[in-house]
Amino acid sequence: MKLLGALIVIEVLSKIDSRRLENGNSRIINGKRLDIHDYPFMVKLAVGCGGALIAPQVVLTAAHCVFSDNSVWPNMLVEIKAFGEKIAAKPIPHEKYRDSGDMTISPYDIALLHLATPVKHAIAFPKLNYRKSFEKPGTVIQAIGYGLTENKKLSDHLMGTNITILDHNNPYEHVFRTSGDSGPCSGDSGGPAFIRRGQDHILVGIVSGGPFDEETHLCEEPDVYTSVYDFRGWIEDTMMSLNQN
Repeated sequence: MKLLGALIVIEVLSKIDSRRLENGNSRIINGKRLDIHDYPFMVKLAVGCGGALIAPQVVLTAAHCVFSDNSVWPNMLVEIKAFGEKIAAKPIPHEKYRDSGDMTISPYDIALLHLATPVKHAIAFPKLNYRKSFEKPGTVIQAIGYGLTENKKLSDHLMGTNITILDHNNPYEHVFRTSGDSGPCSGDSGGPAFIRRGQDHILVGIVSGGPFDEETHLCEEPDVYTSVYDFRGWIEDTMMSLNQN
């Protein structure tokens, strides 16, 4: 099971995902181009991952996006595309996450980024999922991101697609798998998947990884998402500790 993300655009990181940089194919191209102003909480990390603002000074992303050579980056650059702003951030991965170092996905693939300064714009932040029923098999959710396009470059435009939840806790606990005619691939890791309830975006999952065909160099399904429901307590506790510091 290969990592989808950390398609690295910084030279010093390129070795982590160099195969996808050279041969990647993104199924998100079968998705739909979106207006970033409809998703102002969506961010892009300088390392080629996605993320979602869940508070004025906090981004939710995948833990593997904040590691290099088994070490956490001391600082990262976050781009808030809707407002054309870039802000430095300190990564805080889940304490149980262990970087595999070989592009395979690992448990506890979740992290927060603490922005150096809060976002001052009025944003309707996505809400954390508090209902396990929103993850039941057959549920259709939306994934968005800036992954590779057919010309093997990261997309300049936000893309989205609908995918269907297949099952839970496979290949390990606290994840769910999805399938669809399109879906995330290289450059989409850490990005959000959600359902809509009225005007609210309910954040259900975080892109973690999926199969990669070594012969065809294509990303395949099913895709793996870290469950926001399962980590809602960790997210809230970590945010509370940030507010106290």
